[in-house]
Amino acid sequence: LSLDAELIITPPSCECPTVELEDICVEVGTTATLTPNISGGTEPYEVKWFDNADLQGDPISTENTLDVTVAGTYFVMVNDQDPECPADTASASVEFIVAPVIALIDTICATDGLSYTLTFSVSDATTVTVNGEVVQGDPDFSIVLPIDSSATIKATNECATLNLDAELNITPPSCKACDLDVEITASSPTICPGEEVTLTAEASGGAPAYVYTWTNSADEVISMEATAVVTATGTYTIIVDDQDPDCPADTTSITITEGDCIIVDPCEDLDFVRQQIFFPNAISPNNDGINDVLRFSLTETFDASWLPDIKIFIYNRWGEKLKTIDTIKDTWDGTFRGKPLPPDVYGYYFRAVCPTGKVVIQEKGNITILK
Repeated sequence: LSLDAELIITPPSCECPTVELEDICVEVGTTATLTPNISGGTEPYEVKWFDNADLQGDPISTENTLDVTVAGTYFVMVNDQDPECPADTASASVEFIVAPVIALIDTICATDGLSYTLTFSVSDATTVTVNGEVVQGDPDFSIVLPIDSSATIKATNECATLNLDAELNITPPSCKACDLDVEITASSPTICPGEEVTLTAEASGGAPAYVYTWTNSADEVISMEATAVVTATGTYTIIVDDQDPDCPADTTSITITEGDCIIVDPCEDLDFVRQQIFFPNAISPNNDGINDVLRFSLTETFDASWLPDIKIFIYNRWGEKLKTIDTIKDTWDGTFRGKPLPPDVYGYYFRAVCPTGKVVIQEKGNITILK
C-alpha cells in the first residue's frame, strides 16, 4: 500500500510596484495628459495625483491618467495590493509653449547695390536660422545678404516633447548703386584766434541738386550751403543728400586744429605791435584801382581784437579835422564832406589802446594826396 499527497506552490511576487513619469510639453491652449508607466507589484493599482512634493492633503485626482492645463510639476503615488510593499512615487514637469512669430522690419540696399541688409524680429523662439544657418539676435536680427539671394527665415520653439515652427520667405529688394560722394576742402587745416577758415563741400554723383547741412562738434547746424565759415577749432561734419529718395545721404567730417598762433600782449611789446601795422604815406584817388584809398592794415598773423580801441584822425595843414577812422578796417578816399580834396600833404594821428586801457601807440605822420 502506498498513500501520497501533493501540494503545488506558486512562488510569491516579491517585486513591489515601480512608477515612472516623463516630462511633457504641449502648445498653449491644449491639454497635457500625464500617463504613469507602472510595473511590478500586484494589480489593481491605486493611483493618486498631487501638485506638491510633500504629497500632502487630498489628491487632485485618483484616475490612472491626469489631464493638465496649468504648467508646473506634478507628482504621482502608486500602491499595489501587497500591504508589505511601500508606495512608489514619481514626478514630471508640464510646460506650455507658443508658436514663434517672425516679423519683417526692413530690407535696405547697400550703396553699391551689391548687397542688402535684412532686418527682422522673432518672438518665442529657441533657434532662428536664415537659409539654414543659425543666426543670433534677441529679439531683432540683422543679416547682410548678396543682392541676388532670397532668404528663408525659420524659427523654432523647442521643448521636451514638442517643436513649434514658423517660416518666412524673403524676396531680395530691387537695389541700384548709389554713387553720391562728398569731400571737404579747407582754406587752412589750422586756425588762430580771430581767424576764419572756409570749409567747402565738393559733392559728386547721385542726383543733383544737392542739399547741404553743416554741423559743428556740438551737433549744431552752422550752414545749409556748400561752404561754411568757422572761427574755432573742432570737428565739422557735412551731410549731403540728393534728389534720389532711394539712396542715403553721404557724410564726412574734418577737424580744424589750433595753429602756431602768435599770442601778443600789446601792453607788453610795443615794438612788436608797431611792426605789425602798415602806415601808408600817400594815396592817389583817381579810380584806377591802385592806392585809391587810405588803408592802415595789420599783418596776417596779428589779430585786430588785440587792439580793441583804435582812433585815426586826418587833418589838413591848418589843423582842421577831415576824417575820423574808428577801426583798422575803415578806409578814407581823400574826400571831405563828399568832395575830393586837392593834392597836398595832410597829417594823421594814430592812437591804439590795449585791452587794459593803456595807450600803446600814439603815432603822427603825413599822407600825401597825389593825382
